[in-house]
Amino acid sequence: LRYALTEVYPQLRDVKFDHVWGGKLAFPLNSMPLIGRDTDYDDNTQEDIDGMNKYSGGGVWYATGFAGHGIVPTAMAGSVLANAILGIPDYSLDEINNVSHH
Repeated sequence: LRYALTEVYPQLRDVKFDHVWGGKLAFPLNSMPLIGRDTDYDDNTQEDIDGMNKYSGGGVWYATGFAGHGIVPTAMAGSVLANAILGIPDYSLDEINNVSHH
């Protein structure tokens, strides 16, 4: 990153960095984030909480692979997952699941 920065802005070549980060990124092969639930850990139970039929059967919900997609899609994924866990219909999850991840 430091090299790329000075290639674009050569006047910054003497700027000292206080902190740097390096690490692995979760980058899906098709560049599409994955949002959903792993049903292998699901016991499919639901319960009535405050008059709403809410999902409470365990399971693993996930939203991953947002490398380079920005804040908006991750916020949308959080809303979609929250609605799914609460049992609130959200057709966005249906649209997301129609995307080919192969």
